[in-house]
Amino acid sequence: MAFSVVGKGLPRIDGASKVRGGAVFGADVKLPGMLIGVFLPSPHAHARIRHIDTYRAEGLPGVKGVVTAQDAPSLRYCTPAYGPSLCDRTFMARSKVRYFGEPVAAVAAVDEETAREALSLIAVEYEEIPAAFTIPDALLPDAPLVHEELLSYQGVGREARGNIYLQRSAARGDVSRGFTESDFVFEHTFATPMVHQSYVEPHAMVAAVDDAGRATVWTTTQAPFNIRSDLATILQMPLSQIRVVPLEVGGGFGGKLFTTLEPICLLLARKARRPVRMVMSREEEFLIARPRAAVTARLKTGVKRDGTLVAREGEFYFDTGAYQGAPVSFGVRFGLGPYRIPNAKADAYGVYTNKVSAGYFRAPGAPQVTFASESQMDIIARELGIDPWEVRWKNAWEEGDESVTGERMGRIGLKKTLEEVRRRGMWRADREVGRGRGLACGQWYTGGGATSACVTIYEDGTVGLLTGAIDITGSRTGLVQILAEELGVAPERIVVPVPDTDTIPWTGETSGSRITYGGGAAVLQAARDVKGQILGLVAEKLEVSAEDLELGGGRVYVKGSREKSLSLGEVALAAQGTKVGALLGWGVVGRLSPAPVFATQVAEVQVDAETGQVEVLKLGGAQDVGFAVNPLSVAGQMEGGMAQGMGYGIMEAMIFFRGKVENPNFADGKVPTAADVPSMATAIVEEPSDGPLGVRGVGEMPIVPTAAAIANAIHDAAGVRIRELPVTPERVVAAVKEKRG
Repeated sequence: MAFSVVGKGLPRIDGASKVRGGAVFGADVKLPGMLIGVFLPSPHAHARIRHIDTYRAEGLPGVKGVVTAQDAPSLRYCTPAYGPSLCDRTFMARSKVRYFGEPVAAVAAVDEETAREALSLIAVEYEEIPAAFTIPDALLPDAPLVHEELLSYQGVGREARGNIYLQRSAARGDVSRGFTESDFVFEHTFATPMVHQSYVEPHAMVAAVDDAGRATVWTTTQAPFNIRSDLATILQMPLSQIRVVPLEVGGGFGGKLFTTLEPICLLLARKARRPVRMVMSREEEFLIARPRAAVTARLKTGVKRDGTLVAREGEFYFDTGAYQGAPVSFGVRFGLGPYRIPNAKADAYGVYTNKVSAGYFRAPGAPQVTFASESQMDIIARELGIDPWEVRWKNAWEEGDESVTGERMGRIGLKKTLEEVRRRGMWRADREVGRGRGLACGQWYTGGGATSACVTIYEDGTVGLLTGAIDITGSRTGLVQILAEELGVAPERIVVPVPDTDTIPWTGETSGSRITYGGGAAVLQAARDVKGQILGLVAEKLEVSAEDLELGGGRVYVKGSREKSLSLGEVALAAQGTKVGALLGWGVVGRLSPAPVFATQVAEVQVDAETGQVEVLKLGGAQDVGFAVNPLSVAGQMEGGMAQGMGYGIMEAMIFFRGKVENPNFADGKVPTAADVPSMATAIVEEPSDGPLGVRGVGEMPIVPTAAAIANAIHDAAGVRIRELPVTPERVVAAVKEKRG
């Protein structure tokens, strides 16, 4: 189809506002009489709380409120999202701390200096107890239990035991027979670390309570309705008494999906009877925010001499930290790779340790297990003397194939992405000494989830779009393009205010690459609703059939007779004098069927075998996006994802010593800068899905295969295989020395 707005590379509609400083973020909110809130972190990774004395802190001049877990009802709440509805979490430590930095008390004061002085006056008596800091520690038969009462928790599954709170499994065929029928069997173990999302804006929020007891919380979040629900549960308040205002998000990547300090902030505001603002420091972000889970993966794969996969078995252990949150089920879903495997089995486990609780980070779970599966695919190809591209091409899913979880593939573009990286010269055979190329494929999916949208036509012909979808990737621009296309108006004639939980019906969190997919469906539905009203009114007014009308340029025309027309503003005014009253269209979609997403990436690196230094020279990728609503935004997402994937591959890791984060800042916790990012090439593949306009998710897929592609390129360049991320110079040097004997 020929489009006038969608499919075009429009700049972000909120770009100018953000560049000029007009956008309002969490730390920008200022209210009269506002106090500053801070929290007291635990100095132990595992300890019983014997007593907390806040008397001296409460008496400090300038302190207006001190709270502990005792100031709220004693209960545990759930953070399900992609995991189980297991209620294992408290908003503050009550009788025991389970990780270093866990909040045990909080203070609201007239300024930050006074508040932090008050923290030093709070006396806490701890009894330190043995801890489990790693997955092997936690799985020992006599390991200290992070949650002694796990089996009594609401939502706990029958598979829970010891420090394993969750197990997910899937199988097809006969794996044992498959290994017997294989010519070669490969077994390897891989490991990935915890990694913080490293968004520029830390968590920030303001809470206030009015005279009637109704609370308003302004916060930087990807999930305002989840925040409202958690606050209602934790503080035992009716949902109607809580309003959450989601502000602009200065980076999230999944790290702002969950409740953090909002209950503490609201509790302080309620106790002090004044507004309270809490903004995390960078160190606090690393201490208590929810990073990507560490994973240990064991893979066993059987193949024929020609590279045909016969059997594959995977065990994936997710280190969730002190509370559940690791995307365990995605280990099963993505851990064996996007390949045709007749005999397959996958088991994934969620394991408690005494570390900061894990959460989600851009395609949660997929980069970890893809590093393992794609590294082993490269090992197999090189051991058999087959081009790594050919091995993937031979086994790649096509339409009609079925995954280990029983998902049957519809129209997919995996093989097209493989074709594209070769056609564009990203993957080629020529090599230079000390340089290497690596290839990796990846998969993700486009999530569904409930989404709502409302479209209004104003009397001046401008259009209002209200949606509960939070914009963290430029998706707001894509939704505007879909609406503009359907109503025949210019994108600049559409305004999209930031909503709150009082003004829009319930909408799921912004995650899972679902906003243009699910949000686009809701916007399209709302646009068609209001479009029907417009056509009906104009047909009556011009005495023609609605089928004879068309929209364009902000007007409604009679086909073939463009002088017979009305502007949208005139139609909106006319509606006020009819039974319609106002031109208002609604769109609500429930959970949609997931649309699979695939990509192939190539990395080119240079390795100094003596120093172990790795320089990423080029990154390139082809991705099936279904339909590129905004190619400019799509390319930006692909480049950004590959840049983050590069950081994951060679430099990023949270370093722990006895449960304490040793590098809680950007000086010691390295992330790629503009100087590190290499030249990139992007290729957009469009194999339509069943979603609106055929779109698939874009934002998360680009990070999935990058680390694996880089690790494979390092092997190509230096002949050493690193099976633990990040691939640091120390690990390269050690591997080179081992190879040389």
